[in-house]
Amino acid sequence: MPLTTKKHRLAILQDVINHNAHAISQSMMGTVQRVLVESISKKSDEQLAGRTENNRVVNFYGDKNLIGSFADVRVIEVRSNSLQGEFVALSEREAKKRLA
Repeated sequence: MPLTTKKHRLAILQDVINHNAHAISQSMMGTVQRVLVESISKKSDEQLAGRTENNRVVNFYGDKNLIGSFADVRVIEVRSNSLQGEFVALSEREAKKRLA
């Protein structure tokens, strides 16, 4: 099979994957997601970065003490490779751990 055909097929596949990923991210808009807070955001020292249960990166403003815990975050914007969110609360389980 010629290389040009392979590249064309790969481009089609990548377009389908990107379209589906964007559709999934769009469906998360406005929802509250349980996020594992991993670190400070790569693009802003003022934001935290975490991952949803379906492995989407979410950046949001929050206390740096949240790193390493689960937090509830509302998705407020869908970006090309990540989501923007707003901190809602510690997850119920994390809140109980901190009270103990």
